[in-house]
Amino acid sequence: NLLTNQDTLLEKEALLVADKISALLETKIFDNDIKQERNIQYKDIAILTRTKEAIKQIAKVLMQKGIPVNAEYKVNLFSSYEVKLIIEFLKLLQNSNDDIAISGVLKSPIYNLTDTDLILIKQANVNMPFYSAVENYSKNNDDELSSKLRDFYQSIEKYRQLLEYETISGVVRTIITDYDVLEKFFASPNYLEVKENLQFFVNSIASIDDNNLSAFLNYIENYTDEKQDLLSIKNSVNSVYIGTFHSSKGLEYPAVFVVGLEKNFSRQ
Repeated sequence: NLLTNQDTLLEKEALLVADKISALLETKIFDNDIKQERNIQYKDIAILTRTKEAIKQIAKVLMQKGIPVNAEYKVNLFSSYEVKLIIEFLKLLQNSNDDIAISGVLKSPIYNLTDTDLILIKQANVNMPFYSAVENYSKNNDDELSSKLRDFYQSIEKYRQLLEYETISGVVRTIITDYDVLEKFFASPNYLEVKENLQFFVNSIASIDDNNLSAFLNYIENYTDEKQDLLSIKNSVNSVYIGTFHSSKGLEYPAVFVVGLEKNFSRQ
């Protein structure tokens, strides 16, 4: 359970709804299409809220509880530093000659190299592209810095091999676990947001995984380039719908939960 004492009331309410949904799956309803009773399924259930901002929090809690969701909302998922860092790592699996990605990963909390370290690497191999300088330094030196670089290249090769039979989201989970990424951000004042972003990123990409890293990175790049922050999550056809009152007009569901009603309605 990733929730803490600092959870919002909405997250706690979503946890209660998740428990209610699990219990509902044992309830019978009459299905007009097949003209007989059947058990309620996830696709028969909707959760409605007043604001688009609440959809992300509700979806996160339900997915953590193993409940598939169908939701669409705006989120700055790919603009957060921690998610960008994982994407940079994935770029290196496709092309280890990406100077920007190499610098970003090496200077991140994962390896903690400094600008001075990068300058030292470049000065030792001044006539080479940076990616070549990094590789050359790792092979021709025997110090703490070269040891970190050798570990860096060994890890890249390890995750490339893992990607041959593992999904992209599975590789991302392994990277986060191997490097204890959450622990490295623990001292950050926005640690809870970092944790939420990484957890939600992993859950989100699981629904669009096709094991094609190049296509996946192009997908992410298009979202970033076009500044589109609309994220659509649809785990399966049999999923709980989460939306706002406005977006749900005309839809019908046998079971509906209304959440986030603790705030006063505007009278203006």
